[in-house]
Amino acid sequence: MDALLANLQPGVLSSHIELLRSRIRMLLDERDHSVDEISRRIRIVPLVVQAYHGEAFQALCQALLSCRCVDMTY
Repeated sequence: MDALLANLQPGVLSSHIELLRSRIRMLLDERDHSVDEISRRIRIVPLVVQAYHGEAFQALCQALLSCRCVDMTY
């Protein structure tokens, strides 16, 4: 989960994602194996990601979080 969160595009939830990553790393470090050891032993191969327009996605997120209607054409 930490690796997946690390590869997310920066945007609206960046600060919340960093808090979540910190919490995950802290929980992992409390166990038998450190985060660094886990990262060395497990490799996550990313899926092919389709390109998207970050500015449009951020504007959409802001509108939805502000309970505003969104009109879009696909």
